[in-house]
Amino acid sequence: MSVPVVMAFAAGILSFLSPCIIPMISVYLTLVTGTTLEGLKEKPAEWRRSVIMVNTLLFVFGFTVVFVLAGAATKHSHYGKGSVAV
Repeated sequence: MSVPVVMAFAAGILSFLSPCIIPMISVYLTLVTGTTLEGLKEKPAEWRRSVIMVNTLLFVFGFTVVFVLAGAATKHSHYGKGSVAV
């Protein structure tokens, strides 16, 4: 059974807006930008955009690598044991 993409996207948005995640948004933005809000105000707009873009791409790349490796390790650990249907 497959879940429509729109439903999966909506569930992701709802989980992002849950009360336990909202306080972490500022921490996430600080992590991605590499600076504080006051520090961002002091830097030129061009610098902010380029640094935020590079940091965001590296953040996404890091998560992608971790989850791909985790998926590959899981598949490899069950390979040939018959416990996972592929």
